[in-house]
Amino acid sequence: MRKTIQALDGRVTLGYHTYSDIPLVALVRQLVQRACSIGHALTLDAPVYPHGLVADGATISPMDICAGVNDLFARHGKMPIASDVGDCLFTAMDIEPTPLVAPGYYATMGYGVPAGLGIQAATGERPLILVGDGAFQMTGWELGNCRRYGWDPIVLVFNNSSWEMLRAFQPESSFNTLDRWEFAGMAAGMGGDGVRVDTRAELKKVTLPGLHVHQKC
Repeated sequence: MRKTIQALDGRVTLGYHTYSDIPLVALVRQLVQRACSIGHALTLDAPVYPHGLVADGATISPMDICAGVNDLFARHGKMPIASDVGDCLFTAMDIEPTPLVAPGYYATMGYGVPAGLGIQAATGERPLILVGDGAFQMTGWELGNCRRYGWDPIVLVFNNSSWEMLRAFQPESSFNTLDRWEFAGMAAGMGGDGVRVDTRAELKKVTLPGLHVHQKC
């Protein structure tokens, strides 16, 4: 660790020395310049984000969600994103760059929905919320406040009918497998519209008009 550069939380640590208020962009830029000055030319390829969601009967994967969201952004403009932990956060990394708030620690499960409502309350912008079914069971019911305040987030629920994070630590426990929760059907009671999709064709159909979408994957 004495030979390691740690850049996190707005600070940089080298060995026993810590320097505060160092922006990550400035650090990377200087590292690139130093590398080039000693003869190591660096080529940084621009990331390629998935587009063109295929409308067929295949089961939906996280990359299909990325393609569907990127297609939606291309047609209607980008939206700020609030993401929960796990698959939602990793999926967000393959969505075209847009303002994003997300936690990096699993102890913060349940962050996505309240954060999305906070975005709309603070900025007036309509957010896209990415949340798993486990996290939605914790805080998804906050969507019931949207009608009261006139908010209209788009919510993608990654519903695998399972508590996968608990399964990772306790694979022998049968309680990790859940029944089919009809999250889409619950939307009407909270003043919204819900749609359940299981295939890529169904996902493409509902992402065309930019509906409130509850996602099965």
